[in-house]
Amino acid sequence: MGQGGVDKHLHLFNVDVVDEEGLVVAKVEKIVYVRRRRNHS
Repeated sequence: MGQGGVDKHLHLFNVDVVDEEGLVVAKVEKIVYVRRRRNHS
């Protein structure tokens, strides 16, 4: 099955998790795969 007419994008998100004192206790990195269909008009 073909994938014609679909745009593919990878988005990288970085977040620092901080405690009550504002100290960084963890770093999170997430890659999100997004597919967007093109409108056929």
